[in-house]
Amino acid sequence: RADAVVQTWPLTMHGRIRLTSGNDGLSHCILGLFEASSTNGFRLEVVNSAGNMIARSVSRAGGTAATANGTTFANDSNWHSVVGEVTAANARQVWLDNGGNASNSTSLTPSTLTKTSIGAYNNGGTISGNIAHELADVAVWSGTLTADERAALASGVSPLLIRPDILEIYLP
Repeated sequence: RADAVVQTWPLTMHGRIRLTSGNDGLSHCILGLFEASSTNGFRLEVVNSAGNMIARSVSRAGGTAATANGTTFANDSNWHSVVGEVTAANARQVWLDNGGNASNSTSLTPSTLTKTSIGAYNNGGTISGNIAHELADVAVWSGTLTADERAALASGVSPLLIRPDILEIYLP
């Protein structure tokens, strides 16, 4: 999409992901909000870390990335709910199936965001990344969700029923 659905925090990103090959060792971008000609911005992903597939919420600015790396694993080909929140320049969190919460407090502020990418990375204006996954219920809110709302998403409740007043995009 040729614009970013949300420009700045607070924001919450969500997606369900099913890896087609379980622990495939690849990096899978669920959702990204990017600057025009760089990989700077915000993204939600599942990546290989020390032989395990973890959820990650990333902020990137000036070529430097700050990541909240989840502590639970998606090493199978089941559906998993991933939620990432960015609440300030120095506050990002991630949850996998409403568990394995992790945070990061490195301060980073991307410039103007101009692209929304679903299922792939925007590498400086070129779409790339691994597509060995399926996605569902991709959503972005222009605010944060409560613990109960994140739990509802993890249990399969549609994003349409979670804070519709601040739901900026939903792709079933």
